[in-house]
Amino acid sequence: MSARGRRKNGELKEVKVTLYGWKVWAIYEIETGIPLSIKIDTIEKPDNLHVLAVLEQAKENVRPSSAIDSLVLDRGFLDGKMLYNIDLQGIEFVIPLKRNMEAARDARQLALDHANLPPVTREVSVPRGYGKKRYIEKLLTTLVAVPDLMTCDWFNPQGSKANTTKKDYEPIPLNAVVVKE
Repeated sequence: MSARGRRKNGELKEVKVTLYGWKVWAIYEIETGIPLSIKIDTIEKPDNLHVLAVLEQAKENVRPSSAIDSLVLDRGFLDGKMLYNIDLQGIEFVIPLKRNMEAARDARQLALDHANLPPVTREVSVPRGYGKKRYIEKLLTTLVAVPDLMTCDWFNPQGSKANTTKKDYEPIPLNAVVVKE
């Protein structure tokens, strides 16, 4: 792999870079932690490269006795085309949006605007500190459901490459959950 650098006099130079490391894609059962499917590749591969293949293998591995009905992903897998394919398989997905995304801003605003949406709250006691300084902190989390969010223009069969300015473009609604602290 090559990268660019600068010499002391400011001119550009090309340097050879060797990357070492591995990236692991894994799907596991959330309560038991049992892995259902694993794929290992070199570190420079994008996060969303093997998701659908790992999902297919996991579905095949559990097929006789069970089925995969939901998938929790991190922001590295925020790819509209891939998520659309997962949705077509009837699998619900949960993925946090980036704060600066239009869909995230709209979901937060809709959660504020619709006071009639009933929030769900949860209180958890979390131990903090050690020994004599140990104390219990109560954390309150509030969730507000936002149905039919229409500003996820990247969620479609073409992904972000879709021409969303065409007259015949119709956004696909997604359900969102806003977490309030």
